[in-house]
Amino acid sequence: MKNMTMSPAESKKQQSFFIVYFKVLVVVLFLTLLVPGYLLLIKPERSVYQQNKALFAENERDLTQKNARLLEYKKVLMSYKNISPDDQEKIAEVLPYDPSEANLYVNFSSLAEAVGAQVEGISVQLGEGSAGQRSEEELIQEKSASAGQATNGQLKTALANFELSGISYTKTKELLNLIENNLRILDVKSFKFAPAEGNLSLVMQVYYLK
Repeated sequence: MKNMTMSPAESKKQQSFFIVYFKVLVVVLFLTLLVPGYLLLIKPERSVYQQNKALFAENERDLTQKNARLLEYKKVLMSYKNISPDDQEKIAEVLPYDPSEANLYVNFSSLAEAVGAQVEGISVQLGEGSAGQRSEEELIQEKSASAGQATNGQLKTALANFELSGISYTKTKELLNLIENNLRILDVKSFKFAPAEGNLSLVMQVYYLK
């Protein structure tokens, strides 16, 4: 009967084989877990991040131009005097005489419905600008006064916070475009988009005469 005991050289060779085999197995297992993990977790999140980044960048580029146009529109509106009642009604649609939360809700709900989203809530906070700083309305009034432009009231501002649901990246872009072209002046100050939940929070500055 032959002796089945391996020599030290054979034993060492067998151990080396198992070590190499184990390393190959670990690499294969790692790749097997890595590829699905990237496709299922990392890639979708990266895509959402890039979409949000593009949306914010686009909004930043447009914000300066919108504010400049908005300032000019408000200066023109504030320069009118002795206008007819019919013209006053038309201007009130753009620059109303109170921050009416109900009218804001109706106006914004129609914009949300146009893109297939739902308004979940609205809150309005009257504001005159931050402490220690002059608000945009004060700058407009100062320019109007220096130019000798009389007005029938003082320009006031309010912050309106809207909460929406059932909204996507594409719908958000469409909504921002509708807000820009809305008859009533709505100045978007900030927004928070949660694509996973389909929720959007918008903070807008609204203007009215008092």
